[in-house]
Amino acid sequence: QSPSTVIVVVPLIGLAKQQADKFRKSGLSAKYVNDKAALSTAITECLTHVFISPELVEQSLIEMLLHLPSHQKARFFHIFVDESHYIVKWLV
Repeated sequence: QSPSTVIVVVPLIGLAKQQADKFRKSGLSAKYVNDKAALSTAITECLTHVFISPELVEQSLIEMLLHLPSHQKARFFHIFVDESHYIVKWLV
């Protein structure tokens, strides 16, 4: 069975890149993605963490996850929103 993947939604690009780098240096398979094509590739890889922007959640993530085969859907147990106070400000 593949390891589970955590989707981390980070509104600040610099912070997302920094976090992905730190995770990789710690031995985790993490990646920051900033477009639909890169997200599609990252979803099919066995990464422990995928860092994305809120825009990708809105534009692509949910649709991609819904269309995955069942055996791949099981890998995505967690979606974590980092710096959620920024996202709340954007939605108001």
